[in-house]
Amino acid sequence: MPAVSNALTRSDDATNVAVDCTQAVTFAFTGAPQTLTIPSGVTLVTIDAFGAQGADGAIGGNGSLGGTGGLGGEASGALPVAGGDVLTIYVGGRGTANAGGFNGGGATSSNAGGGGGATDVRTGAAALADRVLVAGGGGGAGRAGCEGNNVTGGDGGLGGGGKGGDGTNATTGGGQAGGGVGGTGQLGGAGGIGCAAYLGMAGSAASGAVGGTGGNGQSCCCNKFGSVPSGGGGGGGYLGGGAGGGGSAGTAGCNGNDKGAGGGGAGGTNYVGGVMNGAMKSGLQAGDGSVTLTLSLP
Repeated sequence: MPAVSNALTRSDDATNVAVDCTQAVTFAFTGAPQTLTIPSGVTLVTIDAFGAQGADGAIGGNGSLGGTGGLGGEASGALPVAGGDVLTIYVGGRGTANAGGFNGGGATSSNAGGGGGATDVRTGAAALADRVLVAGGGGGAGRAGCEGNNVTGGDGGLGGGGKGGDGTNATTGGGQAGGGVGGTGQLGGAGGIGCAAYLGMAGSAASGAVGGTGGNGQSCCCNKFGSVPSGGGGGGGYLGGGAGGGGSAGTAGCNGNDKGAGGGGAGGTNYVGGVMNGAMKSGLQAGDGSVTLTLSLP
């Protein structure tokens, strides 16, 4: 088959890529939309996209560990195209402490993990409604609690829609100070059970494609080992994930000064409704997202 004379034009670096029978073009994270113009003669593009990972939660008091950010999901499928069509590619960025990753990762506070951004491919006007395929970002992880040495933060949910892990309860002489609950689906997790005046805040629900914001942890009451155990942000996705709730201080009877850890955010969902032969997997991608487009001639 003869080589195609038309060039692929990528908006981020204007590199011209010659296409033979098939040509794979990989897009890495840049923090901005990127475009690809389909050359004349190309009729099919195969897409393999990976969402970004959520951030880990920070260490808490007395050496307790924060949770681990959820890995990004994968979505793949085939898209019929014609010469001159323009595809817009959003590659998700990994969440960081407090901040959600590019393309929908949910934010948080107090060094809990931000949610990972989704990776998607869009046609036409490149609005959210024009997404043909989405790989969800992983949920951000909760920060650890205080006083006890094993009050670990909840893990972020896997990209593809995984639930966030619950934060560990802190055991006191009078009972337990509650860890925040992980996000589930698009719903935020509740704050931990504890003394009524010293509760953690619930994580917020997702807003469309954007992950929810992690609930603030309780800021008082650690005698020796300080920590504000906030919940992790939800991952971006076709639908974003709900955020984790923050940890509470003391027991329900207001005994003790320990604090439970923050819950993890849920992962954002995948989507393949705009492609043929769509397939989805959860929790595969570490770090930033990526997408590979393979262009085929008939």
